[in-house]
Amino acid sequence: MTAFRKLITIQKSKAEVWSTLSALDLLHHFHPEVSESYYSSNQIGGGGVGSTRIGNMTPYGEIEERVIHWNKEQALSLKVTSLKRSLLKHLFSYFELFEIEPAQTRISLTIKYDVKHGVLGQWWNKRLFQPTLELYTSHLLIGLKAYLEYVHCKCNNTVINTL
Repeated sequence: MTAFRKLITIQKSKAEVWSTLSALDLLHHFHPEVSESYYSSNQIGGGGVGSTRIGNMTPYGEIEERVIHWNKEQALSLKVTSLKRSLLKHLFSYFELFEIEPAQTRISLTIKYDVKHGVLGQWWNKRLFQPTLELYTSHLLIGLKAYLEYVHCKCNNTVINTL
């Protein structure tokens, strides 16, 4: 199994970060490789274990993820349950939120996955897939930071969303 971890600090409260991260249908607003995201389960807006979302991701197409761990304002874990045209057998993402100060939150994102096709799959993983997945993971975290700190902000209690 391949695993890596990325960290980012966001100048927002833990509650604000959780509100965006746990709204599974908002992914396309802050992940540049995702053109569309929506709930594919009946738990719209409620989230929680068992909730699922579908995202259309360049270049992989439609990806379905299911929430397998939900600890409100603390941690969220997703498992990719459907991914066409992929080298992957399994992929898990685990988000953890840490309050540094009242308006500053650190996010830790750990990705763990297995690839198909034995030695050949491992070769492709090291040369192409892992570097690409690490880049996409960085894009997700940087996009989330930009969305929360600059694009979606409150000014005089009025929400301004420039998307």
